[in-house]
Amino acid sequence: MIAQSNVTHMLVGKDLDILSNTSTRDDLNTGQIGVFLVGSKTAKTDALASGDKFTIAYKNSKGVVTETPVMEYDTLRGKSAVDYAAPSQRVRYIGYNGTSGSIDAVNNNDYVAHIFWYDNSKTFGYGKPVKFAAYYSSDAATQTEIATGLVKNFNKNFARENPKLIKAEVLLNDAGTAITGTGTLAVVNGSKYVEAGTDVDAVLSVGDYVRFGTATTDPTYKVVALDTTNEIITLDTPYQGDSETVAEDSAEYIAAADAASASAGVKLEALPLTEGFDPGVIRYDFTEFRVELKEDFGSTDITEGTKPSLGAGTYWEVAQNEWFLKGNRGEPWRVGNYPKNPVLEADSDENYDQVTMAYTDSNARTIDRTVKSYGNVMIAVPEGGSGNIYASLQTVLGI
Repeated sequence: MIAQSNVTHMLVGKDLDILSNTSTRDDLNTGQIGVFLVGSKTAKTDALASGDKFTIAYKNSKGVVTETPVMEYDTLRGKSAVDYAAPSQRVRYIGYNGTSGSIDAVNNNDYVAHIFWYDNSKTFGYGKPVKFAAYYSSDAATQTEIATGLVKNFNKNFARENPKLIKAEVLLNDAGTAITGTGTLAVVNGSKYVEAGTDVDAVLSVGDYVRFGTATTDPTYKVVALDTTNEIITLDTPYQGDSETVAEDSAEYIAAADAASASAGVKLEALPLTEGFDPGVIRYDFTEFRVELKEDFGSTDITEGTKPSLGAGTYWEVAQNEWFLKGNRGEPWRVGNYPKNPVLEADSDENYDQVTMAYTDSNARTIDRTVKSYGNVMIAVPEGGSGNIYASLQTVLGI
């Protein structure tokens, strides 16, 4: 089925002012939006009033002016404005979570953790794939040793997924010591190697832990080698954060002896499912997962961190909705053959604020009654731009 019975239409605008009240449809720029009273050639910029009938016009990237159905202000069933909200990813902890908790450290013990995840972007019906991490502790086991071993194994296993779905990092409750003399630290996602700007061994030694941040909620990595000739630090596991250059005063180190006595934990965080996003092919979604520990973990804590959310007005949400709702204009992509090559107005460099109105169409009549149908108009406009379109739409619609 190409279209919906109770249709929703979507307009995706650019960072432009609403069309002025002295301008006509012919004056619309690409991506610009204007509100028009029925029978009026010039746009409206002040608030609509009872009795007004109006349409919303928009010029797309092909230069075509698209117009919504006629709506009656009095019969709007609802109207709303939703600010952009960033998405969030699921976070869970094994042991120390940045505030409390610990791993039950037992000598010569077999630690096995399983992660069951729900990736609805590609698995129908929320299938439940599973990954595990295992570590056999030493005869003088510490929490830090166990957490480090589990993280290393987790990351190796999840590196086999394409795209990678979950990352693991070590947290330590030791306050750490400021790094001085090392200079900036250049880290690259997926690499074990960190380039120091000045003197790699100014304060660091092999066996120490580097914290990229200054809070106990920030991740730590074990130093396994120092190349004093090239000023390179080698980490025990590839860096899981974003590639960046970390200022010296934005990192800390924890001496090996202090790390051995610290409470430690494993932070597991889902990664955004946006790398392979393709409207109509790979949907926008998040990864949900749960953690199960083998009984040998003893009293080790499992705690929940951030809950997952798609956010509101992300490029991926807007592009996905735009692709789907184009079917209401007769576009055949939802029933056509692959490959799909839809032309979308959504811009991957933008996030969006959104205005929605629900209208009633009473144009059809039978011999004994007025037949009503219902629809919605969604308008997405760039968030935080210099244009006045978001505020102006709220003014005109009385939101």
